[in-house]
Amino acid sequence: MDLYPIVKFIHVLSDITLFVGAGAQLLGYLAVRRVTRNEQAHMMLGLIKLADRIGVTGAFLTIASGVYMTMTVWSFETSWIAVALGSIALAIGPLIVLVVEPRNKALAKAAKEAGDGPISEPLKSKLGDPMLAGGIFMNLGVITGIVFLMTTKPPLVEAIIAMVVAAGLGAAVAVGMWYFTQGRSAPRKTGMVK
Repeated sequence: MDLYPIVKFIHVLSDITLFVGAGAQLLGYLAVRRVTRNEQAHMMLGLIKLADRIGVTGAFLTIASGVYMTMTVWSFETSWIAVALGSIALAIGPLIVLVVEPRNKALAKAAKEAGDGPISEPLKSKLGDPMLAGGIFMNLGVITGIVFLMTTKPPLVEAIIAMVVAAGLGAAVAVGMWYFTQGRSAPRKTGMVK
């Protein structure tokens, strides 16, 4: 029995699961920045943790099924596969380990220590950390780039360019979001000269 079609289905379904988890996590972070009470933040962070688990499960199944298909049908020397795996190792892994997860842990700790009541200043400052949403946006950009590689299967140079563009777009969205939210929260100047 040829398992390739089944594994390919699992691969695509896992990609969808990964995007659902990452998208829900990002929406959760954007929503939690608007809460006014510590208990609301604690509840939202619980939902974000669940979304994170969904995304991690999707990522694991995507990588496992992708490695199976590479070993049985393709090759690790295929240029777009090498670029996709390199992107996972050089971009997604470090972003999760060095940017997203430490901030997740700091947020969870601050929410636990805050107790009930109006949002605490330590929690509020951690919720406004632009690096957290930035890391998630960059991850989404890289994941989108990998899906582009899977569907178009470009040669090496085009695959590298596609991944640089995808990561750059993720970073640009993150910077734009940070600029927009900073501009909205900053006090407005009246233009009056004193």
